[in-house]
Amino acid sequence: VLIGFSISFKTFTDLLINYIPIISIFVVITFLLGLLIGRLFSLDKKFIYLISSATAICGATAALAISSIIKAKPNQISLAVFIIFLMNATALALFPLIGRFLGLTDMQFGLFSALAIHDTASVVGSGFLYSDEAGEIATTLKVGRTILIVPLIALITFIAVSYTHLRAHETGRNLGCRL
Repeated sequence: VLIGFSISFKTFTDLLINYIPIISIFVVITFLLGLLIGRLFSLDKKFIYLISSATAICGATAALAISSIIKAKPNQISLAVFIIFLMNATALALFPLIGRFLGLTDMQFGLFSALAIHDTASVVGSGFLYSDEAGEIATTLKVGRTILIVPLIALITFIAVSYTHLRAHETGRNLGCRL
Protein backbone atom coordinates (compact mmCIF):
# COMPACT_ATOMS: atom_id res chain seq x y z
CA VAL A 1 0.00 0.00 0.00
CA LEU A 2 2.79 2.43 0.89
CA ILE A 3 4.46 1.86 -2.47
CA GLY A 4 1.28 3.12 -4.09
CA PHE A 5 1.75 6.49 -2.39
CA SER A 6 5.18 6.88 -4.00
CA ILE A 7 3.76 6.64 -7.53
CA SER A 8 2.24 9.82 -8.93
CA PHE A 9 -1.41 9.65 -9.91
CA LYS A 10 -0.52 10.78 -13.44
CA THR A 11 2.02 7.97 -13.84
CA PHE A 12 -0.47 5.48 -12.43
CA THR A 13 -3.29 6.50 -14.76
CA ASP A 14 -1.02 6.85 -17.81
CA LEU A 15 0.36 3.34 -17.34
CA LEU A 16 -3.02 1.76 -16.75
CA ILE A 17 -4.72 3.57 -19.64
CA ASN A 18 -1.95 2.58 -22.03
CA TYR A 19 -1.48 -1.00 -20.84
CA ILE A 20 -4.86 -2.23 -19.58
CA PRO A 21 -5.78 -3.60 -23.04
CA ILE A 22 -2.53 -5.61 -23.15
CA ILE A 23 -3.02 -6.78 -19.57
CA SER A 24 -6.65 -7.76 -20.25
CA ILE A 25 -5.76 -9.74 -23.37
CA PHE A 26 -2.91 -11.42 -21.50
CA VAL A 27 -5.20 -12.42 -18.62
CA VAL A 28 -7.86 -13.88 -20.92
CA ILE A 29 -5.34 -15.81 -23.03
CA THR A 30 -3.50 -17.10 -19.94
CA PHE A 31 -6.73 -18.26 -18.31
CA LEU A 32 -8.01 -20.00 -21.46
CA LEU A 33 -4.60 -21.53 -22.19
CA GLY A 34 -4.49 -22.87 -18.63
CA LEU A 35 -7.90 -24.48 -19.06
CA LEU A 36 -6.84 -26.01 -22.39
CA ILE A 37 -3.53 -27.38 -21.09
CA GLY A 38 -5.24 -28.75 -18.00
CA ARG A 39 -7.77 -30.60 -20.13
CA LEU A 40 -5.05 -31.90 -22.49
CA PHE A 41 -3.31 -33.42 -19.45
CA SER A 42 -6.65 -34.72 -18.10
CA LEU A 43 -6.26 -32.85 -14.81
CA ASP A 44 -9.11 -32.46 -12.35
CA LYS A 45 -11.48 -29.64 -13.41
CA LYS A 46 -11.36 -27.86 -10.08
CA PHE A 47 -7.58 -27.98 -9.98
CA ILE A 48 -7.47 -26.60 -13.54
CA TYR A 49 -9.65 -23.66 -12.51
CA LEU A 50 -7.49 -22.98 -9.45
CA ILE A 51 -4.21 -23.00 -11.37
CA SER A 52 -5.60 -21.12 -14.38
CA SER A 53 -7.08 -18.39 -12.18
CA ALA A 54 -3.92 -18.11 -10.09
CA THR A 55 -1.72 -17.92 -13.17
CA ALA A 56 -3.91 -15.42 -14.98
CA ILE A 57 -4.55 -12.96 -12.17
CA CYS A 58 -2.73 -12.75 -8.85
CA GLY A 59 -1.50 -16.10 -7.64
CA ALA A 60 -2.77 -17.62 -4.43
CA THR A 61 -5.27 -14.82 -3.88
CA ALA A 62 -7.15 -15.73 -7.05
CA ALA A 63 -6.99 -19.46 -6.30
CA LEU A 64 -8.34 -18.90 -2.80
CA ALA A 65 -11.02 -16.50 -4.03
CA ILE A 66 -12.49 -19.02 -6.44
CA SER A 67 -11.92 -22.12 -4.30
CA SER A 68 -15.16 -21.63 -2.38
CA ILE A 69 -17.11 -20.94 -5.57
CA ILE A 70 -16.04 -24.22 -7.17
CA LYS A 71 -16.02 -26.15 -3.89
CA ALA A 72 -12.38 -27.17 -4.27
CA LYS A 73 -10.98 -29.73 -1.86
CA PRO A 74 -8.27 -28.70 0.64
CA ASN A 75 -5.65 -30.85 -1.09
CA GLN A 76 -6.41 -29.19 -4.46
CA ILE A 77 -6.11 -25.74 -2.91
CA SER A 78 -2.90 -26.63 -1.07
CA LEU A 79 -1.27 -28.04 -4.19
CA ALA A 80 -2.28 -25.04 -6.32
CA VAL A 81 -0.96 -22.57 -3.73
CA PHE A 82 2.28 -24.56 -3.33
CA ILE A 83 2.88 -24.59 -7.10
CA ILE A 84 2.16 -20.88 -7.41
CA PHE A 85 4.44 -19.95 -4.50
CA LEU A 86 7.21 -22.14 -5.91
CA MET A 87 6.90 -20.40 -9.27
CA ASN A 88 6.84 -16.97 -7.58
CA ALA A 89 9.98 -17.67 -5.55
CA THR A 90 11.77 -18.85 -8.67
CA ALA A 91 10.65 -15.79 -10.63
CA LEU A 92 11.66 -13.42 -7.84
CA ALA A 93 15.18 -14.84 -7.89
CA LEU A 94 15.62 -15.28 -11.64
CA PHE A 95 13.69 -12.50 -13.38
CA PRO A 96 16.04 -9.62 -12.49
CA LEU A 97 18.94 -11.72 -13.79
CA ILE A 98 17.05 -12.57 -16.98
CA GLY A 99 16.08 -8.91 -17.45
CA ARG A 100 19.68 -7.77 -17.13
CA PHE A 101 20.88 -10.55 -19.45
CA LEU A 102 18.33 -9.49 -22.07
CA GLY A 103 19.15 -5.81 -21.57
CA LEU A 104 15.54 -4.85 -20.86
CA THR A 105 14.67 -1.23 -20.15
CA ASP A 106 12.89 -0.40 -16.90
CA MET A 107 9.59 -0.18 -18.79
CA GLN A 108 10.13 -3.52 -20.51
CA PHE A 109 11.13 -5.21 -17.28
CA GLY A 110 8.22 -3.70 -15.36
CA LEU A 111 5.77 -5.01 -17.96
CA PHE A 112 7.55 -8.39 -18.10
CA SER A 113 7.37 -8.80 -14.32
CA ALA A 114 3.79 -7.57 -14.03
CA LEU A 115 2.58 -10.03 -16.67
CA ALA A 116 4.73 -13.07 -15.97
CA ILE A 117 4.85 -13.24 -12.16
CA HIS A 118 1.67 -14.27 -10.39
CA ASP A 119 1.91 -12.96 -6.82
CA THR A 120 1.82 -9.22 -6.26
CA ALA A 121 4.56 -9.23 -3.60
CA SER A 122 6.88 -11.12 -5.94
CA VAL A 123 6.16 -8.67 -8.77
CA VAL A 124 6.97 -5.75 -6.49
CA GLY A 125 10.11 -7.45 -5.19
CA SER A 126 11.35 -8.41 -8.63
CA GLY A 127 10.66 -4.97 -10.03
CA PHE A 128 12.49 -3.14 -7.26
CA LEU A 129 15.39 -5.57 -7.41
CA TYR A 130 15.79 -4.46 -11.02
CA SER A 131 15.42 -0.71 -10.39
CA ASP A 132 13.19 1.78 -8.61
CA GLU A 133 11.52 2.80 -11.87
CA ALA A 134 10.94 -0.82 -12.93
CA GLY A 135 9.51 -1.48 -9.48
CA GLU A 136 7.02 1.37 -9.79
CA ILE A 137 6.02 0.30 -13.29
CA ALA A 138 5.66 -3.35 -12.31
CA THR A 139 3.63 -2.45 -9.23
CA THR A 140 1.27 -0.19 -11.16
CA LEU A 141 0.71 -2.68 -13.97
CA LYS A 142 0.22 -5.51 -11.48
CA VAL A 143 -2.55 -3.50 -9.82
CA GLY A 144 -4.24 -3.33 -13.23
CA ARG A 145 -3.93 -7.09 -13.56
CA THR A 146 -5.15 -7.75 -10.02
CA ILE A 147 -8.28 -5.66 -10.55
CA LEU A 148 -9.35 -8.22 -13.14
CA ILE A 149 -10.03 -10.69 -10.30
CA VAL A 150 -13.52 -9.16 -10.03
CA PRO A 151 -14.69 -10.15 -13.54
CA LEU A 152 -12.92 -13.52 -13.16
CA ILE A 153 -14.88 -14.28 -9.99
CA ALA A 154 -18.10 -13.19 -11.72
CA LEU A 155 -17.33 -15.42 -14.72
CA ILE A 156 -16.51 -18.48 -12.64
CA THR A 157 -19.59 -17.93 -10.48
CA PHE A 158 -21.72 -17.70 -13.63
CA ILE A 159 -20.18 -20.91 -15.00
CA ALA A 160 -20.61 -22.75 -11.70
CA VAL A 161 -24.23 -21.64 -11.26
CA SER A 162 -25.05 -22.46 -14.91
CA TYR A 163 -23.49 -25.90 -14.53
CA THR A 164 -25.41 -26.49 -11.31
CA HIS A 165 -28.72 -25.52 -12.92
CA LEU A 166 -28.00 -27.64 -15.97
CA ARG A 167 -27.16 -30.68 -13.83
CA ALA A 168 -30.20 -30.09 -11.61
CA HIS A 169 -32.42 -29.88 -14.68
CA GLU A 170 -30.92 -33.09 -16.14
CA THR A 171 -31.29 -35.06 -12.93
CA GLY A 172 -34.38 -33.34 -11.57
CA ARG A 173 -32.73 -32.40 -8.26
CA ASN A 174 -30.73 -29.64 -6.60
CA LEU A 175 -26.99 -30.45 -6.61
CA GLY A 176 -25.56 -27.31 -5.02
CA CYS A 177 -23.02 -25.07 -6.75
CA ARG A 178 -20.36 -27.31 -8.32
CA LEU A 179 -18.18 -27.51 -11.38
